[in-house]
Amino acid sequence: MPDCQLYITLPDLPDVDVSWIPATLADYPVAAVRIGTTDAGRASRLLAALREDIQSRDIALMLTDLPDLARTQNCDGAEVAFDVMPTADARRVLGTDRQLGVPCGESRDLAMQAGEDGADYVSFQGQAETVAALVGWWAGVAELPVVAMLDDAMAVHALCAAGADFIGLTLPETPEQARLLLDGISAALT
Repeated sequence: MPDCQLYITLPDLPDVDVSWIPATLADYPVAAVRIGTTDAGRASRLLAALREDIQSRDIALMLTDLPDLARTQNCDGAEVAFDVMPTADARRVLGTDRQLGVPCGESRDLAMQAGEDGADYVSFQGQAETVAALVGWWAGVAELPVVAMLDDAMAVHALCAAGADFIGLTLPETPEQARLLLDGISAALT
């Protein structure tokens, strides 16, 4: 089974203490953290609270659908949906020195288009069995990394075995819930 790392999405956390997040994530194989809000003001506040500590741990810090803000706020990149901005346009906004991810749901066509238009990675999300099949197909035809967005913690092993480079999950809002989830998923990664 290939090594999978974690790709964490922070839920939209308005006015919630997030100071616990970097230290908690340091105990797990986290490659990237994506701020899930698409509100530029909330994203900026979360960046101010988290950027230095997360990036100092060699964890990439990404934004959702805000490539301009990712560039101006020194993030590592952004994940930008097709319906927000065409991938080629998002690539121009981010430049070539930042990562561009594209969520593709369960669509092979969107994934292929994203790769052709300059994405650095694609992500698939849906039912675990469908996502595992898409990840297996993608690993066989493409070199770009793939994030398998998790909807079932029991599917971690199958998604990694199918060829996922990263397991994507949404972090719960409390440190206790986050550690429970991350402990279970990390155990499945080994």
